[in-house]
Amino acid sequence: VTSGNSDGVIGTKENILAGGVSGNFPLSSRTAFEPMVQARFWMPKTGKGSLFGAGAGLRVQLSPAIAFVPSARVDVGSIRVADSSPSSSVFGWDVSGMLRYTF
Repeated sequence: VTSGNSDGVIGTKENILAGGVSGNFPLSSRTAFEPMVQARFWMPKTGKGSLFGAGAGLRVQLSPAIAFVPSARVDVGSIRVADSSPSSSVFGWDVSGMLRYTF
């Protein structure tokens, strides 16, 4: 079963380029600041999109095996579904906490 296109491939063809940088900066023997930035570019057959994100976490080492990492992140971008359509803005945010156990 095909999607009706001439090359017999189901779905659309698209290119996605993503990249990011993160760091870990010790503030004390048990605490580290962890910033990050990311970018994503979406290029399907028609339309396009981009998303840029930034965030930071604070890693707190509770014991040699357990760390707590509260973090926050914001993403902004735009998406255009078809080449002739107007673009729509995208905005999102996230606040989370992670408990990590290492053995």
